[in-house]
Amino acid sequence: MSLRFRLTVWFTAILAVALVLFAFLVYALLYRELYTDVDASVQSKAHDAALSVRYEKGVLTAPTRIRVPESQFRAPTLYTEIRSIGGVAIWRSDTLQGSDLPLSSESLATARGGDPVLETVIQAGQSVRLYTAPILVNGNLVGYVQVGRNLADIDVALQQLRLWLLVSIAFALAAAGGGGWLLSQAALRPIDQVGNAARAIGLAQRLDRRLPTPKTADEISRLVTTFNEMLDRLEAAFIAQQRFVADASHELRTPLTTIQGNVEFLLREPAMPVGDRIEALGDVADEAARMARLVNGLLALARADAGRHLDRSMTELRPIVESCYHQALALARPTNISIELVVNRLEPGARVLADPDRLCELLTILLENAIKYNRQNGLVRLVATTEGRSHRVVVTDTGRGIAPEDLPHVFERFYRSPAARSEDGTGLGLAIARWIASEHNARIAVESVPDVGSTFTVTLPALQPAPLIAVS
Repeated sequence: MSLRFRLTVWFTAILAVALVLFAFLVYALLYRELYTDVDASVQSKAHDAALSVRYEKGVLTAPTRIRVPESQFRAPTLYTEIRSIGGVAIWRSDTLQGSDLPLSSESLATARGGDPVLETVIQAGQSVRLYTAPILVNGNLVGYVQVGRNLADIDVALQQLRLWLLVSIAFALAAAGGGGWLLSQAALRPIDQVGNAARAIGLAQRLDRRLPTPKTADEISRLVTTFNEMLDRLEAAFIAQQRFVADASHELRTPLTTIQGNVEFLLREPAMPVGDRIEALGDVADEAARMARLVNGLLALARADAGRHLDRSMTELRPIVESCYHQALALARPTNISIELVVNRLEPGARVLADPDRLCELLTILLENAIKYNRQNGLVRLVATTEGRSHRVVVTDTGRGIAPEDLPHVFERFYRSPAARSEDGTGLGLAIARWIASEHNARIAVESVPDVGSTFTVTLPALQPAPLIAVS
């Protein structure tokens, strides 16, 4: 079932309910109004008839003693009858043609009690609105007056109204259904165009194509804008994936080529000198270690892409910083790089919600880069401070710096600036550092001046110590 058909059905159904309720209300109001007029009419005529009755010497003895002006009752739909106190008809209007109006024992008993009765009865096969009221003279009951109103014309009018309402509702629903179909078709045409364009883009696998945005600022325009934004993200992700695969293949090809060449050399020259053999095996080991680092980095980023999160707990920050400092000292020992630690501005007992191993890995990545890309006799400073409700760990070096055009890309996977390609590395370290920072709700930023040095800053939200509760 198409959306267009469902919308048309819903519109028609809602309109049908509204029209039925409206018709019912109109019919009920008109029915009430007509019957109110009829009731008022028979009651007025009964009152006039009661006033025209003459009662002499305390006894109603003959019909000739009751004088009713018949000019009041010449309407063909009105019937009037005067009855004695015993319920015997003593006068009737000509419209009755000699027949009596019905008077049940219940109605007679009610009228004898002084209360009028208003009811609908059948007279000669037709509906008659009948009003029966007592006639009182000086507070004494002397008889009854009955006035009936033929409802044939009202029944015909109501029947015609019902027919007119049914025909009108049917016509309105037919018109609404056709109009709703056409309107929904016109309203949904842009969605069909969006669907067709999206299908064409998918079949052509052209993520660089975009849908034309309508000029109308409506839901369709927002849908197209959202779809184009999704295509932007998909294109960026697809390009990043292609670059990722290409870079990973490139990074793996070099160590694999080196390992393969050394192994073939060892197989081809079984009697080579021991020194050459050790050198070849050393190259294999170095390249295998490089591949292991690359695979471990790829595995960490794959876990991040899969949405896996770190297990964090309340951790004191200073021991982590000092541990990373000692690791950096070991890394810098073969070089002439100096490492300086400054933690005196870190709040005592400063705590963060962290995975200690991963947080230390982040700082180690920054320290390794600071050592690797530093100059001769350079300096690396590791500074931890507390500022307000956050703790900052800053790694500063005096190295070659990063060019301004490279700064926006340093956290991208496999990105290596031209100046850094001469150094051994995989290009995944800073990407992993950024993921670890995001898992700690931390911010990582870089500032760099070429030939002066770089500064990496990690800002971690501080955990406020729980307030002490005094126990009396």
